[in-house]
Amino acid sequence: MLPALEVFTIFNVDYEGKNLAGFSIRKVKSAIFLTLIIVSAMMTFSILPRVNAETTIISLDPAVGYVNSTAHLKGNITTPNGPYQILWDNTTALLSPRNATGNEVNVTFPIPETVEGFHSVMLVDVTANQNVTRSFTVIPAYYMTVDVPEPPKQLQEGNSVPIAVNMTGVSGSKAYVVNITVLTPGNLTYKKLVDVTTTDVGSVSTAVVFPDNFTGAKTNFTGTYAVFFNTSLARYNFSMGLTSSLEYHRYQTVDIQALYKPGENVNITITGNNVRSSENVTADNSTGLVHYTNWFVPENASMGTYTVSIVSASTSPTIKNPPDTQSFTVPGYSVNITALNLAGEIVSNVLVKMLENETSVAEGLTDSGGLAHLRLEIGNYTGQAHYKDTKVGENPLIVIANDSLLNLDCNLTNIRVAVADEAANGLPEVEVLLISSVDNQTLFTDINGTVIAHSILPNVTYTMNFSRYDMPFNSTTIPLLPTTAWYDLAITCPTMTLNVSVTNAKGQPLEGSLVKAQELLGGRYYEGNTVNGLVSLNCPFGKYTVSVYVSGTKVNETIVSLNETTVDLPINCGLYGLSVSIRIVDYFGQGIPNANVTWQRSGLEGSSIAGADGKVSFSNVIGGDLQVTVRLSGQSDPCVITRTYVDAAVESVEVRIDKYIVLFGMLVETSRLVAAIIIVLSLMLILSLEIVRRQRFKSQKSEG
Repeated sequence: MLPALEVFTIFNVDYEGKNLAGFSIRKVKSAIFLTLIIVSAMMTFSILPRVNAETTIISLDPAVGYVNSTAHLKGNITTPNGPYQILWDNTTALLSPRNATGNEVNVTFPIPETVEGFHSVMLVDVTANQNVTRSFTVIPAYYMTVDVPEPPKQLQEGNSVPIAVNMTGVSGSKAYVVNITVLTPGNLTYKKLVDVTTTDVGSVSTAVVFPDNFTGAKTNFTGTYAVFFNTSLARYNFSMGLTSSLEYHRYQTVDIQALYKPGENVNITITGNNVRSSENVTADNSTGLVHYTNWFVPENASMGTYTVSIVSASTSPTIKNPPDTQSFTVPGYSVNITALNLAGEIVSNVLVKMLENETSVAEGLTDSGGLAHLRLEIGNYTGQAHYKDTKVGENPLIVIANDSLLNLDCNLTNIRVAVADEAANGLPEVEVLLISSVDNQTLFTDINGTVIAHSILPNVTYTMNFSRYDMPFNSTTIPLLPTTAWYDLAITCPTMTLNVSVTNAKGQPLEGSLVKAQELLGGRYYEGNTVNGLVSLNCPFGKYTVSVYVSGTKVNETIVSLNETTVDLPINCGLYGLSVSIRIVDYFGQGIPNANVTWQRSGLEGSSIAGADGKVSFSNVIGGDLQVTVRLSGQSDPCVITRTYVDAAVESVEVRIDKYIVLFGMLVETSRLVAAIIIVLSLMLILSLEIVRRQRFKSQKSEG
């Protein structure tokens, strides 16, 4: 233990309870006590065990539903990535054991067969032996199905219809009476009551056959029959017709069936486009069933709707309401025809016509994929292709027997044009105007100088006009384009001579400058060096940017159109060859002699020493934005770095250095000179005051 005095010394405390900073001992003790509490709390929390995630169900959606419906459970379990189970009513496993994702459970499961009412859904953490439950309410479900054929097949009069009903989620082991009621198109109602007992899990199924299990019932009407399960628990509609199908193709037998009195005579009539058939048939003497299969769809039947009607021809006729009348269709098959030109390429906007017996029965325009979508019945057809009001192809025999995908060749030619300069270099972006009596197109050559006019009508005269930068340079006529897959044409763009004369700012020829001519659209360029200020470049017809460079620096640029055999282009480089004088002056505008002056622009520079008047002159300077660097005599570091603009109108530049003043041929810093002047003036003022004081003292002494 330290003596009290030493403890107080540690805390810089005097014996009166006051430290040197003015804090009391009580405040110091309070601070120590608070620190101990905080440290103790931190140690306590650090040794506490971590709280694990709690096994819980976050949501069960939905919480009400039918047997075999799906529920979605979200929750957490305590054991990270541990196994869990979902139990129904605490006992039945709904899913095989699986592992959580971290602590998260996200799963769907079917509701099992069970009775109506409240049930528990339990989430179990298998490892931690923890569980949590939520309630799910099962409600009854009633189902009914009628066994009918897949369309276009259909039930016919006289057919029997199996009907099945099912209940789930009702009371278990309970007797019910199932009421199945059928309402016919003739507004006749037939009922069948069936006694059933549910299983211990509240489910039951039963089946009946209409009309077999219904007293006095018949399927003797065409139209819609309605089936009811216990009046309003479930409903199902089915239809009865006269034919076995609602669709028939050519040559297929139309199966007709109806119910009348045994031995009754009926008349069957079939009508449609260019079709009419009528025949008398006698119903079966025992069942009254009329079954007629002696008529098939004729080969001249067009696609469309046909009507079957049956009426009694007996003296004591059966009158039906609704009457025995039904329609069926001759639908045709899906026929997709692709139009191809002579090069095997698809062609859009081709009108495809299909002719049967020289009559057009289907037409369609090919889409962007070259396809015409048609429907045709079984038969032999002639296919024709029409393009721009001209027949361009024909296939005299196209046999259709089912859904088909066919090609139709078209007499259409591709024109391929290669445009190049005289050195055989392809020229891109050449505008090509294709003109004829049937077709006008504007095309452009690609990066290789090639352009293709696809699917062009042959045996037509075409004119092709070629231009660059809206300036025409060639016109070629193709008389009566031949019927070939490809017609190739080579066009040479003429070479023009560009004579460039380059002068400097003084109008003198600029020797050795580099002249570059590059097309406005980029790509190839042509260059040469001037001799006596002159250079000639051979460039293809077009428009160019012409630039002049001196020692790698661009000194001028202009645009020229080369649309004549020879083009003369004068370029005056007004910023090159300038004579520039730079004068270095002090604070008062006096010339500073012997300064080292350097100008720089775009990698070029010049340097010289200023004369006695502070002036230095440079020739052949490239004008524009110059950087001027000044180093004073005897100094290696720059004194001033500044920028200035010079051209033919500005050839004299003054650079002022306010830091210095020239005094008796020497450079003196302005601030020091000012300080010296202030000191001298101050001394002079003091001296003057002293002289005045002494003179006054002498005067007073003389008077005394």
